[in-house]
Amino acid sequence: MPKEVNLRNSSSTAATGSQRRKTGNEGPSPPVDSGVQSRPRVAVSSNMEPTYYIGGGNGNALIEETLNSLGWRRIKDKTDDNYRLRWCELKSSINYNTFKEGDQMVNHIPNCNLLTNKLGLLDSLQEYSRVCSAVQRKTMKLDFIPETYRLDDPKDRQTFDQTYKENEMWICKPTGRNQGKGIFLVRSLSELNRATEAEKEGATEHKELSREGEARGKQDDPRKRKSLNRIIQRYITDPLLVDGKKFDIRCYMLIASTAPYVVLYHKGYLRLSMYNYDNTCDNIIAHLTNQFIQKKDPKYSELKEETAWSMDRFNQYVNEKLSAEKGLEKDWVYGPLTTTMKQIMTHSFTAVKHKLQRKVGYFDLYGLDFMIDEHMKI
Repeated sequence: MPKEVNLRNSSSTAATGSQRRKTGNEGPSPPVDSGVQSRPRVAVSSNMEPTYYIGGGNGNALIEETLNSLGWRRIKDKTDDNYRLRWCELKSSINYNTFKEGDQMVNHIPNCNLLTNKLGLLDSLQEYSRVCSAVQRKTMKLDFIPETYRLDDPKDRQTFDQTYKENEMWICKPTGRNQGKGIFLVRSLSELNRATEAEKEGATEHKELSREGEARGKQDDPRKRKSLNRIIQRYITDPLLVDGKKFDIRCYMLIASTAPYVVLYHKGYLRLSMYNYDNTCDNIIAHLTNQFIQKKDPKYSELKEETAWSMDRFNQYVNEKLSAEKGLEKDWVYGPLTTTMKQIMTHSFTAVKHKLQRKVGYFDLYGLDFMIDEHMKI
């Protein structure tokens, strides 16, 4: 069984690099070291000028400000491979074939989809559970994973159809997208079938139009209107609420180095819906808490400051309003909650670390989202 990461406290600030939102006076808390045997290090060339390239969004202003203060020079030619650091929103903007190990740094591990893709992470965790159970000769149950089925897998789809009971609520998600894109709630099998069939028909129609365009010499964007692989998960209908609103916790895991592994944790912040939670409500903004979805509401500009809380504020709220009712110890947020989130993060990393591509200069920052139900289960 792969050796688990040993999480320990640290004053490192490295994990804050790509946060899009400041979270009060929080400083990074944690972190870790992998227990993986070191590979030989490659010396960084001392005569290489400290230059950097930034492409896309994803916190680039924070990166630019920091590097400029250190005397680094920004290059704007995206085809220029003579950089010390390349920071891009998408890994497709990185040419890994020209990457110079030990001389350069890039902010995406080539096969990071093992962690960023919902299906990739699910498969990795399930495999990890099977291996650990076989080695330990007892079942290792990862009960933090919601009940999940793959809709594009005939066997899984059949199992889901047999499992589903009328009027239950489930949530359907595309496996390779983020920011809440393509997510919808499911309250009946007929509703699910209509939505997935419409998506397939739209993809087929787009494919035919694309062929016509190609025949006329017109290039088409392959990302548009293609049928998406999807999973469906049992919806948590009894979430813990903060002042009547649904929330989740966005934490960060920074793989600061892959050779050897160095992994850092940052406590993150709360993301809240603008509206009070009602599981009968069809407004997706009341159910999904990420900013991309919340911004679509006309009232976002006047309510946005209440859609993000620091962990300090959440800890104070729990101490004052929930501790007595739920029988929680003082500072439960920084005690049992943080411990459990670190454990889940450790499981997620350990499940994929033997598969990740490793070179000196590869690093990656991941946002992990946690929910708590009204029984305080994470």
